[in-house]
Amino acid sequence: MGFLKEFDHISSPSKDFIVKTSNGGILTILTILLSLHLIYTVTLQSFTVRVLTHTFSNSTLHQPLEIEFDVSLHSLPCNLIHVDAQDTTGQTQALHLDRKHHVFKRRLNKNGVPVGGRRKHLLGGTFTEEKHVEEHFGLERKTEVSEDVVDSVDGVNAPSVDDDNYGSGDTDNCGDCYGAGDPDECCDTCDDVRRAYRRKGWTLKPGDDTVVQCKKERERGSDGGMDGEGCSVYGKVVLQAGGGNLHIAPGRSMEDAVGEGGVGGNLGDFLKAALGEYDVSHTVKRLRFGTSFPGSAQQMDGQVREVGDKLAMHQYYIQVVPTTYKFLSGRTVRSNQFSVTEHVRHVEPGSNRGMPGVFFFYEVSPLHVEHEETRDGWMKWATELACVLGGIVGFMKFIDGGVWGGGRGGGLG
Repeated sequence: MGFLKEFDHISSPSKDFIVKTSNGGILTILTILLSLHLIYTVTLQSFTVRVLTHTFSNSTLHQPLEIEFDVSLHSLPCNLIHVDAQDTTGQTQALHLDRKHHVFKRRLNKNGVPVGGRRKHLLGGTFTEEKHVEEHFGLERKTEVSEDVVDSVDGVNAPSVDDDNYGSGDTDNCGDCYGAGDPDECCDTCDDVRRAYRRKGWTLKPGDDTVVQCKKERERGSDGGMDGEGCSVYGKVVLQAGGGNLHIAPGRSMEDAVGEGGVGGNLGDFLKAALGEYDVSHTVKRLRFGTSFPGSAQQMDGQVREVGDKLAMHQYYIQVVPTTYKFLSGRTVRSNQFSVTEHVRHVEPGSNRGMPGVFFFYEVSPLHVEHEETRDGWMKWATELACVLGGIVGFMKFIDGGVWGGGRGGGLG
């Protein structure tokens, strides 16, 4: 092994030439402390997960948007609330619903506490423009079939009315549809019965107490809820990525006003009678455009909007940015981020400026954001650690040499 000495270029001085001094001891202690601190810092930087963000233009077609929402209307009973979605041209969207994607309504008392059970809400039938009201009620008045004279229409006999069949909205009860519903369909409210009748081409005559659902709701002072009640509307829908809106607005339940005064010649008077004080004050408890991921901002959650104008259109304009989040494990989440601006305007009945309600207009951005988790790992940690420790020791030896040369003291070590 003696031949290896020829390759020794890291020679150490003899102990006879090493002089230990207090200055050298101080520098050695500082070297150890600084080295420990840098070891901790390098280790933390090397093994801490960081998120790198990239933004790029995405020209490919976007996937349909999954929207999860929970909105509480403070002063609107559930029977006056309908939910629907439209595309950018104003046409109703074909909502992609499956077993997990449904919309529900639940009554709220004056204090915002839920009353009774939730009820599945069939989407559609909202009135977002005054011409929709004219067209709908003009068509419905062409055929009037009393609730108790349905047995001769399409050969379907209306079952006998039994108060025990009236559903309160709980899933344990199934209200009677009086021959108009599909097999196993429940009509828990007066609005459910109307909807089933419309599918058959029949029309309920308002004011007739034959249908128990309508009778019970009128006895409570409001069709579907007591005066002053609110309504919680929540669920999931999948909408087109090309843009459009999801809205909560008046709908088919305005039929009650037709029986009393009819459409008549003044649409404005009819709308005032049908809508009354349509107060769209609300709380957005939850609004999601896809799966949540680390760092995602949910700026709309818990937002309360008290609208002083009783006939107002509250509009949210939402810019949706497709986002991909890549976890360190390799799992990828495709979701969306969004930003919101809002606008409120009064809609005078008969002015042809729209209908009151809460509207969520959305537009998908052509930009795409990608978040990717990363960390350095063992190799970079070892490399940086060697560089740091070598630099510290070399620097301290340089300082020690200066001290020794200036004061003729001892060396480091």
